[in-house]
Amino acid sequence: MKNKILKISICFLLVTYSVTVIGQSTTSDKLNRSVLISDDGFYGTLFQENYVFDLSPDKSGRFNVNGLWFMKCIAGDSISVWTPAESEIKMFEKRLYDLVINHRTDEEYINDNIPEIVECLSEYKRQYIGFRNGRKHNCIWIQFIRTEEILNTPDTSIERIFGGGSSVFLIIYNFRKDIIEHLSVNGSI
Repeated sequence: MKNKILKISICFLLVTYSVTVIGQSTTSDKLNRSVLISDDGFYGTLFQENYVFDLSPDKSGRFNVNGLWFMKCIAGDSISVWTPAESEIKMFEKRLYDLVINHRTDEEYINDNIPEIVECLSEYKRQYIGFRNGRKHNCIWIQFIRTEEILNTPDTSIERIFGGGSSVFLIIYNFRKDIIEHLSVNGSI
């Protein structure tokens, strides 16, 4: 009887070990990092789909969220997780100037700010969160923050800025349609 219990215990331990150790993903497979992306004329942080950042005003860790939760609050759509590859972001960035300069909306305030935005695109750091919209299109939310600082390491959290005029603007870009679905410029200071 003791021999049988010992065999069962060993089998249980081996199964537990194989599920927890062999079945574990490597850190890179978990998509839980913030990644610095840069190329000629731009730099920014990609928050991968499982990355958790602190939205509490005092950065105390009391309000930790992931990108999907954050995007559901913004998009209000039935969205799902998706993390773009660095090459997809670089492809978008190559098209950014043309996309923004040709974007028009019914909001005069936004249209009035577009010339200043495109003139200074390289002065904005970016924060990227990818997602799949309700139509299963791969999209990316990008926050642009005008700054003199150059990133040497990725940001650790989304920066929430209210006001600031054209020093902060947001874009939602649809990769499948190759269009800016949304462009908003923060209000006046």
